[in-house]
Amino acid sequence: DFLLGDDLTLTANPESITFGAVPVGDTQTRDIVLRHDGSSGLLKIESVTLVSDSGDFAITQPELASLKPSESTTCTLSYSPTDADHDLGEIQISTNIPAPDGGTLTLVIPIVTLAQQASLIGEPGTVDFGPVRSKEVSSKSFNVRSIGELPVTLTALSITQEGEDFSLIESPDLPLEV
Repeated sequence: DFLLGDDLTLTANPESITFGAVPVGDTQTRDIVLRHDGSSGLLKIESVTLVSDSGDFAITQPELASLKPSESTTCTLSYSPTDADHDLGEIQISTNIPAPDGGTLTLVIPIVTLAQQASLIGEPGTVDFGPVRSKEVSSKSFNVRSIGELPVTLTALSITQEGEDFSLIESPDLPLEV
């Protein structure tokens, strides 16, 4: 029997990171667990580097820089968007694991975020007046609510109709940010 070298295997959980649409000014974080899943040797985490054109990401360094088999360590990625654009990046984890072509292996964890959206809904979705006799008046309330991550400014309200049976009785002062 002879040993070619240590059995060094690094796994990351998660293997990729996706942030949903995070509102501007909010912060979300994701923990990345790095684990030595090999059977022997001391796995060294030489560096953890965040690569992105966006300055909206930040990463903490792992608690441990060397892992024995079955040991793990954690680093944390935070995302604090300063604009509504989607952002991309990756975390590069350099190790002492020998690469087949020479050098050492670098584990790459891709990062993706979703762009923020401006979106409104009306509540209720349909306004049902039920039976109304001719020349009688019936009124119903209707609310407009933002369900997106970005604010929306209402500049006008109108009713699209066939005929002249409907009108706005009361509306908010415009413009109005929702």
